[in-house]
Amino acid sequence: MTDPGLQTERTALAWQRTGVTGSVVAGSALVAAGHLGAGWLVGLTALVAATSALAVGAAARGAGPVGAGGSPWGRLLAVAAIPVLVAPVGILLAVVS
Repeated sequence: MTDPGLQTERTALAWQRTGVTGSVVAGSALVAAGHLGAGWLVGLTALVAATSALAVGAAARGAGPVGAGGSPWGRLLAVAAIPVLVAPVGILLAVVS
């Protein structure tokens, strides 16, 4: 017998790992921007990194069992926003360096 809540729990954990990975990438972009010495780029990257961390926090806060009546879409949207925010900063860092 399998527990019907396990699949949703695995999915939630996978999205949390994705969110944490995105935040690590945003933090790495912040370090790279710092090495370039452009103050405006550091500020922009710090804003994106902070927003990514908040998205991960929002996803983790609602990480209870989805079968209990909660919808996973808010968490999924919060985590999916991270690459959308980080990708333009990465492109900008590649162009500037």
